[in-house]
Amino acid sequence: GVDMTEKQAAKTRAVFFKHYDGLARWHAKAWDEVECTEVVEGRTILGRRRLINPEASNWECFQAKTNLVVQGACADGLKLALCEIHRALPKNAKIIATVNDEIIVEAPEAQAERVKKLLAKFMVSVFDKLFKEQVPIKVDTKICENLGENECACSN
Repeated sequence: GVDMTEKQAAKTRAVFFKHYDGLARWHAKAWDEVECTEVVEGRTILGRRRLINPEASNWECFQAKTNLVVQGACADGLKLALCEIHRALPKNAKIIATVNDEIIVEAPEAQAERVKKLLAKFMVSVFDKLFKEQVPIKVDTKICENLGENECACSN
């Protein structure tokens, strides 16, 4: 939904990468790997892989070296957190759904605050371990009467 010329987009990108030079170096490295070798797979932080079609464009290969790595790492962390949370939840609290990066738990009202703290604790600890505390991990937790109260779960 953003309208801009190619020149405006190039300027915006240049300013962005000037502020995030580490990201710029990572993107440049990914492009070098795409252009210098035959990329056949992308891997997440835990080693899950996505095979890349040999006929894939350079852009598709670049996406596998960047986007897949980031989103896959978050998915890896969420799966690990789900296992930890499941083991630690009180017997009458249940994981009922995940929505993108959200974990939805149903619990009795009397245990809601305890479950909320437990979710935050395990999400932070799992991601801290996964990323070796190289990036700050912040989670948001919210207690709702029903899923309709959570504006994030209803957004498009």
